[in-house]
Amino acid sequence: MQPLPPTENALVLRTDFTNQKTWELVRSEIEADSTAGFRAYVEFLDDPQYANASIDQIRGLALNQQAHSFLMIVDHEALTRDDHAFLVIGLREWNSQYVFRVIPDEAWNIENNVSLGNAGLEDYFDDLDGSGTFRGH
Repeated sequence: MQPLPPTENALVLRTDFTNQKTWELVRSEIEADSTAGFRAYVEFLDDPQYANASIDQIRGLALNQQAHSFLMIVDHEALTRDDHAFLVIGLREWNSQYVFRVIPDEAWNIENNVSLGNAGLEDYFDDLDGSGTFRGH
């Protein structure tokens, strides 16, 4: 696998290629404006070379993601869950212990606040539900 390319915006990486239609749905859910008019500023990486990549492999490939302290991953579980909750992982030594799921409707919350430095991934942990998913504050 090639290192992840540098991106201007936060990266959403696809690692499951079993259902194109659901991937397109999840992608549109992430891109949609929130009811308050916020949106996630992200770039999508849809490349089969990253199929089934583990979190550790992805972190190793994220060396070029210097501008971003986190990465979003649409994995097999995200494509098979009814809520399409996908992974958010910390990429830095100081936040690498933070791994949780977020529903697509809240992708903007993570991207906007963490990218701007208004919050860290640790700030979302108190609001995770019993399945480890962030559904909003």
